[in-house]
Amino acid sequence: MISRFDSEKYYKDPNKNNATYPFPIMEEEGSIDLSVIVPSYNEEERCKFIIKLFVCLAAQLNDATLKRLL
Repeated sequence: MISRFDSEKYYKDPNKNNATYPFPIMEEEGSIDLSVIVPSYNEEERCKFIIKLFVCLAAQLNDATLKRLL
């Protein structure tokens, strides 16, 4: 488990008069979905890199988190 200082557990939202909100943690249910759009027209070399990057990142996630992302 990663430990944080109390000052690192919250952020201020400048769009809501600097209201203070807690940062989410990985163990909590996600509040938004993640969509990744990868342009692929005529970009074969870039796609290879992006796909390898996503595979490496996905390998670091636990099964429950990965299933939520997929």
